[in-house]
Amino acid sequence: MTDEKTGLATQAMMTSLYWIYDRIMSRKAAPGASKPPGSEAEIAGMIRRAAAQAGTVGFAANMGGLLTLPLALPANLAGVSTLQINLIQDIARARGYDLHSEQVRTLTVACLAGTAVLDVLKTAGVGVGMRLTRQAVLGLSGAVLARINQALAARLATMAGASGAVMLARVVPFVGGAISGTVDGLATAAVGAAAKRVFVRQAGTGDGAGAAPLALPAPVQS
Repeated sequence: MTDEKTGLATQAMMTSLYWIYDRIMSRKAAPGASKPPGSEAEIAGMIRRAAAQAGTVGFAANMGGLLTLPLALPANLAGVSTLQINLIQDIARARGYDLHSEQVRTLTVACLAGTAVLDVLKTAGVGVGMRLTRQAVLGLSGAVLARINQALAARLATMAGASGAVMLARVVPFVGGAISGTVDGLATAAVGAAAKRVFVRQAGTGDGAGAAPLALPAPVQS
Protein backbone atom coordinates (compact mmCIF):
# COMPACT_ATOMS: atom_id res chain seq x y z
CA MET A 1 0.00 0.00 0.00
CA THR A 2 2.90 2.34 0.79
CA ASP A 3 4.43 1.79 -2.65
CA GLU A 4 1.06 2.44 -4.27
CA LYS A 5 0.66 5.70 -2.36
CA THR A 6 4.20 6.74 -3.29
CA GLY A 7 3.48 5.99 -6.93
CA LEU A 8 0.28 8.04 -6.91
CA ALA A 9 2.02 10.93 -5.18
CA THR A 10 4.87 10.85 -7.68
CA GLN A 11 2.46 10.76 -10.62
CA ALA A 12 0.59 13.72 -9.17
CA MET A 13 3.89 15.58 -8.83
CA MET A 14 4.81 14.86 -12.46
CA THR A 15 1.39 16.08 -13.62
CA SER A 16 1.83 19.25 -11.58
CA LEU A 17 5.29 19.92 -13.01
CA TYR A 18 4.03 19.67 -16.58
CA TRP A 19 1.09 21.92 -15.70
CA ILE A 20 3.54 24.50 -14.38
CA TYR A 21 5.63 24.13 -17.55
CA ASP A 22 2.64 24.77 -19.80
CA ARG A 23 1.45 27.77 -17.81
CA ILE A 24 4.88 29.43 -17.92
CA MET A 25 5.33 28.60 -21.61
CA SER A 26 1.98 30.11 -22.56
CA ARG A 27 3.01 33.38 -20.94
CA LYS A 28 6.35 33.42 -22.76
CA ALA A 29 4.70 32.58 -26.09
CA ALA A 30 2.29 35.52 -25.81
CA PRO A 31 2.68 38.34 -28.36
CA GLY A 32 5.24 40.85 -27.24
CA ALA A 33 6.93 38.52 -24.76
CA SER A 34 10.65 39.24 -24.57
CA LYS A 35 13.28 36.62 -25.27
CA PRO A 36 15.93 36.09 -22.58
CA PRO A 37 19.49 37.29 -23.27
CA GLY A 38 21.67 34.61 -24.76
CA SER A 39 25.29 35.21 -23.78
CA GLU A 40 26.98 32.77 -21.42
CA ALA A 41 27.62 35.54 -18.90
CA GLU A 42 23.94 36.47 -18.94
CA ILE A 43 22.87 32.85 -18.56
CA ALA A 44 25.20 32.53 -15.57
CA GLY A 45 23.55 35.64 -14.13
CA MET A 46 20.10 34.12 -14.62
CA ILE A 47 21.18 31.03 -12.68
CA ARG A 48 22.60 33.09 -9.81
CA ARG A 49 19.44 35.17 -9.54
CA ALA A 50 17.16 32.13 -9.65
CA ALA A 51 19.24 30.36 -6.98
CA ALA A 52 19.04 33.43 -4.73
CA GLN A 53 15.28 33.70 -5.27
CA ALA A 54 14.79 29.98 -4.52
CA GLY A 55 16.81 30.36 -1.34
CA THR A 56 14.62 33.25 -0.27
CA VAL A 57 11.43 31.31 -1.03
CA GLY A 58 12.71 28.26 0.86
CA PHE A 59 13.68 30.33 3.90
CA ALA A 60 10.45 32.30 4.04
CA ALA A 61 8.20 29.28 3.47
CA ASN A 62 9.78 27.18 6.23
CA MET A 63 10.80 29.62 8.95
CA GLY A 64 7.61 28.87 10.92
CA GLY A 65 8.63 25.32 11.75
CA LEU A 66 6.11 22.64 12.69
CA LEU A 67 3.20 25.06 13.10
CA THR A 68 3.19 26.17 9.46
CA LEU A 69 4.72 23.07 7.83
CA PRO A 70 1.46 21.59 6.43
CA LEU A 71 0.84 24.78 4.45
CA ALA A 72 4.44 25.84 3.89
CA LEU A 73 5.72 22.65 2.28
CA PRO A 74 3.32 22.60 -0.71
CA ALA A 75 3.85 26.34 -1.20
CA ASN A 76 7.62 25.90 -1.08
CA LEU A 77 7.60 23.02 -3.58
CA ALA A 78 5.35 24.92 -5.99
CA GLY A 79 7.31 28.15 -5.66
CA VAL A 80 10.76 26.63 -6.11
CA SER A 81 9.60 24.31 -8.92
CA THR A 82 8.15 27.31 -10.76
CA LEU A 83 11.42 29.23 -10.41
CA GLN A 84 13.42 26.25 -11.62
CA ILE A 85 11.21 25.47 -14.62
CA ASN A 86 11.21 29.14 -15.59
CA LEU A 87 15.02 29.16 -15.41
CA ILE A 88 15.39 26.02 -17.54
CA GLN A 89 12.98 27.39 -20.15
CA ASP A 90 14.94 30.65 -20.34
CA ILE A 91 18.20 28.74 -20.86
CA ALA A 92 16.62 26.59 -23.57
CA ARG A 93 15.13 29.63 -25.35
CA ALA A 94 18.39 31.55 -25.12
CA ARG A 95 20.13 28.68 -26.85
CA GLY A 96 17.65 28.45 -29.70
CA TYR A 97 15.14 25.79 -28.60
CA ASP A 98 11.38 25.88 -29.17
CA LEU A 99 9.47 25.48 -25.90
CA HIS A 100 6.53 23.98 -27.82
CA SER A 101 8.67 20.95 -28.71
CA GLU A 102 7.68 17.85 -26.75
CA GLN A 103 11.36 16.92 -26.50
CA VAL A 104 12.20 20.26 -24.91
CA ARG A 105 9.19 19.97 -22.61
CA THR A 106 10.22 16.52 -21.37
CA LEU A 107 13.91 17.37 -20.96
CA THR A 108 13.06 20.58 -19.11
CA VAL A 109 11.22 18.61 -16.45
CA ALA A 110 14.04 16.01 -16.43
CA CYS A 111 16.51 18.78 -15.62
CA LEU A 112 14.72 19.23 -12.29
CA ALA A 113 16.72 16.19 -11.19
CA GLY A 114 19.78 18.46 -11.28
CA THR A 115 23.05 16.55 -11.26
CA ALA A 116 21.07 13.29 -11.46
CA VAL A 117 19.76 14.14 -14.94
CA LEU A 118 22.54 12.01 -16.46
CA ASP A 119 21.33 8.99 -14.48
CA VAL A 120 17.75 9.67 -15.57
CA LEU A 121 18.74 9.74 -19.25
CA LYS A 122 20.91 6.64 -18.95
CA THR A 123 18.12 4.75 -17.20
CA ALA A 124 15.77 5.76 -20.02
CA GLY A 125 18.24 4.32 -22.54
CA VAL A 126 18.92 7.63 -24.27
CA GLY A 127 21.59 6.92 -26.86
CA VAL A 128 24.21 4.98 -24.96
CA GLY A 129 27.54 6.56 -25.85
CA MET A 130 25.92 9.38 -27.84
CA ARG A 131 26.57 13.10 -27.51
CA LEU A 132 23.39 14.96 -26.68
CA THR A 133 23.54 17.61 -29.38
CA ARG A 134 20.62 19.80 -30.40
CA GLN A 135 19.85 17.51 -33.31
CA ALA A 136 19.86 14.50 -30.98
CA VAL A 137 17.51 16.26 -28.54
CA LEU A 138 14.96 17.11 -31.22
CA GLY A 139 15.20 13.59 -32.65
CA LEU A 140 14.14 11.78 -29.46
CA SER A 141 11.11 9.60 -30.17
CA GLY A 142 7.86 9.51 -28.23
CA ALA A 143 8.79 6.12 -26.80
CA VAL A 144 12.09 7.49 -25.49
CA LEU A 145 10.33 10.51 -23.97
CA ALA A 146 7.95 8.15 -22.17
CA ARG A 147 10.92 6.23 -20.75
CA ILE A 148 12.50 9.50 -19.59
CA ASN A 149 9.31 10.34 -17.73
CA GLN A 150 9.27 6.90 -16.11
CA ALA A 151 12.91 7.19 -15.07
CA LEU A 152 12.37 10.70 -13.72
CA ALA A 153 9.33 9.61 -11.71
CA ALA A 154 11.38 6.83 -10.13
CA ARG A 155 14.18 9.26 -9.38
CA LEU A 156 11.82 11.78 -7.78
CA ALA A 157 10.41 9.03 -5.57
CA THR A 158 13.95 8.13 -4.47
CA MET A 159 14.85 11.77 -3.84
CA ALA A 160 11.69 12.24 -1.77
CA GLY A 161 12.58 9.23 0.34
CA ALA A 162 16.10 10.54 0.93
CA SER A 163 14.95 13.96 2.13
CA GLY A 164 13.89 12.88 5.61
CA ALA A 165 16.72 14.76 7.36
CA VAL A 166 15.80 18.01 5.64
CA MET A 167 12.12 17.47 6.45
CA LEU A 168 12.99 16.88 10.11
CA ALA A 169 15.07 20.05 10.21
CA ARG A 170 12.13 22.03 8.80
CA VAL A 171 10.19 21.29 11.98
CA VAL A 172 12.48 23.67 13.92
CA PRO A 173 11.53 27.35 13.42
CA PHE A 174 14.17 29.62 11.81
CA VAL A 175 16.73 26.79 11.66
CA GLY A 176 14.37 24.96 9.32
CA GLY A 177 14.05 28.06 7.16
CA ALA A 178 17.81 28.50 6.92
CA ILE A 179 18.39 24.86 5.97
CA SER A 180 15.54 24.83 3.46
CA GLY A 181 16.72 28.07 1.89
CA THR A 182 20.25 26.75 1.49
CA VAL A 183 19.08 23.44 0.03
CA ASP A 184 16.68 25.12 -2.41
CA GLY A 185 19.32 27.62 -3.54
CA LEU A 186 21.94 24.93 -4.17
CA ALA A 187 19.40 22.69 -5.90
CA THR A 188 18.39 25.53 -8.23
CA ALA A 189 22.02 26.20 -9.13
CA ALA A 190 22.41 22.48 -9.94
CA VAL A 191 19.26 22.57 -12.07
CA GLY A 192 20.66 25.52 -14.04
CA ALA A 193 23.95 23.70 -14.60
CA ALA A 194 22.06 20.61 -15.81
CA ALA A 195 20.02 22.72 -18.25
CA LYS A 196 23.22 24.19 -19.70
CA ARG A 197 24.55 20.70 -20.35
CA VAL A 198 21.34 19.29 -21.83
CA PHE A 199 20.33 22.22 -24.02
CA VAL A 200 23.43 22.69 -26.15
CA ARG A 201 23.61 26.03 -27.92
CA GLN A 202 22.20 26.24 -31.41
CA ALA A 203 24.57 27.74 -33.96
CA GLY A 204 24.04 31.47 -34.35
CA THR A 205 22.46 32.09 -30.93
CA GLY A 206 24.43 34.10 -28.43
CA ASP A 207 28.16 34.52 -28.03
CA GLY A 208 29.92 31.22 -27.69
CA ALA A 209 29.47 27.49 -27.61
CA GLY A 210 28.69 27.17 -23.91
CA ALA A 211 29.14 23.78 -22.26
CA ALA A 212 30.20 20.80 -24.31
CA PRO A 213 27.47 18.39 -25.46
CA LEU A 214 26.50 15.97 -22.72
CA ALA A 215 28.16 12.62 -23.39
CA LEU A 216 26.24 9.61 -22.11
CA PRO A 217 28.59 6.75 -21.14
CA ALA A 218 27.64 3.13 -21.55
CA PRO A 219 25.93 1.57 -18.53
CA VAL A 220 28.00 -0.58 -16.19
CA GLN A 221 27.59 -4.25 -17.03
CA SER A 222 26.40 -6.39 -14.16
